[in-house]
Amino acid sequence: MKKKVKKPKWYNILIVPEGKPAQKQLTVPSWTHKAIFAFLGVWFVATIVLAGTAYYYRTGWMATEETRITTREIKEKEAVISEKLASMEEVVGRANRLAQRLEAAVGINKKVMLKSIGPIADEDTLPDAKKLKLNSKYELTAKVENNPRELFNDLDLQTDELNDTIASVEMRLQDVYEFHQERLTYWASMPSIWPVRGWVTSEFGPRRSPKGIGSRFHEGLDIAASIGTPVFASGDGVVTFSGYKNGLGKTVIIDHGFGVTTVYGHNSALYVQEGQKIKRGSNIAAVGRTGRSTGPHLHYQIVVDGVPVDPMRYIIENF
Repeated sequence: MKKKVKKPKWYNILIVPEGKPAQKQLTVPSWTHKAIFAFLGVWFVATIVLAGTAYYYRTGWMATEETRITTREIKEKEAVISEKLASMEEVVGRANRLAQRLEAAVGINKKVMLKSIGPIADEDTLPDAKKLKLNSKYELTAKVENNPRELFNDLDLQTDELNDTIASVEMRLQDVYEFHQERLTYWASMPSIWPVRGWVTSEFGPRRSPKGIGSRFHEGLDIAASIGTPVFASGDGVVTFSGYKNGLGKTVIIDHGFGVTTVYGHNSALYVQEGQKIKRGSNIAAVGRTGRSTGPHLHYQIVVDGVPVDPMRYIIENF
């Protein structure tokens, strides 16, 4: 029967340095080699797990890199667009305030001139431009972190509202400009100067007949002057008649628009033709005594909407 050999509890390890006679002895427990193998096994498994985890996360990071770059670019564009929207809002605000000042300056909220029904008529004020819905920090409502699609939808909404506001302000400014131009045209067209240098021999209203028999209503002014004295247009307009009329002799009629016409009669010569555009102060004829006339003079008449009116109500300055 074989005798059972006991396993050693300790191992002696001799350490012999090269080139030296001295030796060192190291005593270690018998289980040390098992612990070393176990540690190496655990280290190997841990290394495999860590390597796999690192590979997994690195792969995921690389896969989302494009998304992160896109998100970062969108954020940068969001900031730029917000600044631009804020700048545009300031411009629109200034334009709106300018429109209000222009409206007040030209009185567009009180009186508006309309053609063919006299010089002025009541009119309401122009509507104010829409107010923008950007907040005080000029930030978009949607955020990139929530949903990029919502961000761009919000951007479209904001820009549409801004464009509507710009269009509204532009229309108001155009209305002010057209009103101002029409008013300039109106005042340039009104017969506001003396048509000839001379002296008034017969005013507007009832008067004794030039023949000395009875009386009749005089529908204009008779302004005496020497034959050949220049006759001037009293306002801008278009010549609608240039020729001979019974009673008035050689006559010029000018349409000034806004329902106003002027008549120049008893001339000795006519210098304009029908359809010709005339400026205030243009020489249109020469004083004479053609037609029924007792002496050289200009018969000057103003007609508003077909009704003769007193020319003295319109003459505000000498030529």
